Amino acid sequence: MTDSESQTSKILVVFAHAYDETLLAGGLIVKLVSDGNNVTVLCLAPGDDDRTSRLHKACEVLGVAAVETLRCVEGAMWRDELDEVSNAREDFKLLPALSVVPVDVLVSRVSGRISEINPDVVITHSVHGDYGHLGHAAVYEARSVRLRGRLATR
Repeated sequence: MTDSESQTSKILVVFAHAYDETLLAGGLIVKLVSDGNNVTVLCLAPGDDDRTSRLHKACEVLGVAAVETLRCVEGAMWRDELDEVSNAREDFKLLPALSVVPVDVLVSRVSGRISEINPDVVITHSVHGDYGHLGHAAVYEARSVRLRGRLATR
């Protein structure tokens, strides 16, 4: 066995919403897991209980070791979801979500998880929010601020 075969990495995948892990990185996650890496998914705004349940099921299929949700915001992600739950909870609103959460709040929440998990690699959205999604860009910024501080203290 070579050194590269015997080494595994702890990888933290940080995404804004449930489904982002599958749609944006499902193939990568499967490859990382099949190579023997320990992958944890951290989702900042997973949505309602049904969406969160689907997140856990998808991660199980992908081979993810652990799934964590922070619920930085709550509310429907899409207008049709608002219509489905509006009778159940009057206070359940369609929210602008992560893009309006102060970045220092996101940094604090993500930093705590990065510190505790202590990953070798952190994977997240691109600086431009993948395809211009403001919530995705906010998650990128929170992770970047955290890692810039981490590198400065080393």
